[in-house]
Formats: sequence, structure tokens, C-alpha cells
Amino acid sequence: MKWQELLQKEFDKMIVNALHKRGFLALVLLCCLSLVTVNATSAAASGMLPVPIVTIYPGDSISQRLLRNGRFSDQFMSLGGYVLDAEKLRGMVARRTLVRGRAIPENSVRRPYLVRNGQLVILRYQTGLLSIVAKAVSLKSGMVGDYIQARNIDTGRTVAGLVQNDGSLLVSLK
Repeated sequence: MKWQELLQKEFDKMIVNALHKRGFLALVLLCCLSLVTVNATSAAASGMLPVPIVTIYPGDSISQRLLRNGRFSDQFMSLGGYVLDAEKLRGMVARRTLVRGRAIPENSVRRPYLVRNGQLVILRYQTGLLSIVAKAVSLKSGMVGDYIQARNIDTGRTVAGLVQNDGSLLVSLK
């Protein structure tokens, strides 16, 4: 049983005793004290969300040592759109400034880029048994599953490819 429930039962007993003794002043005091207790327990009913302990700037990696749990009201929690679990932030990068002590919106973090702008990448084209491999320089940063452009080193042509898990680009015909 929660302490709030135990406290409420004790207040109920005190009110019944005050009514039996016809102590009007005692009854009024107990009712006032009961209201104060109800408000205090309502304020205590809240949820926990991970919050930064320092300001985290765009492009910074988020580590567990930069986070702590912050208490938020149930009304705030019902809004949604915030990261609920610090574990989901592991390995993520800040997309925008995360202010110290404030809840972290889900859309303000992203996975880290696998391919960086200006990085040497491998272009792969496959169709049936034919497989072509070439070197290129990426023209944009991207994470797994992003389409980015790269310039073929041999031909100078710009092509678009899908970033793969190994950091290569899978090129397809348009």
C-alpha cells in the first residue's frame, strides 16, 4: 500500500473521531490538513524523463554520463513527443541545442552520420551477375538509409546512392 493511501486512511479515522467527539475546530483543522496533503500528493505524482546535466550542442554525441532523470508533471507527460528512456539516447547525436534540465524532444536527436561530407566512399552497382565498384568522394553527410550524392573520382560524374551499413553507396539506375 502506498504511503498516500495510508495517510488518507489515518485522516479518515481522525475525522470520524472528531465527529464523535463533536469537536468542530478539530474537524475544520483536519479538513484543511487533508486538502494540503491531497495537493502535495498530486504534485508528487509525476513522471521521470531523461534530461541533460549540461547544455549539449548540435553535433555533440549524447552519452549516459551527460544525462540524469528529471521529474515532470503528469500533465506535461501527457503531451508526448519527448524521449522517455535514456537508453534510446545511447549513441545518438544532438540535432539542435539540448538545454540543461529540460526534457529532450524526440525530433532533436538523430543517429550519427556514417558517411561524412568529403569522405572517400565505395560506389557499388549490382544487377544480376554484373557488379561494378568505383571510388567516389561524398558530397553530403548521411546515415544508413539516406540517399546522398557523390562524385566519381575516375569520371567526375555526380551520382546518388543509398548509404549501406558498411559505409558504401548502392547506386541504382534512374
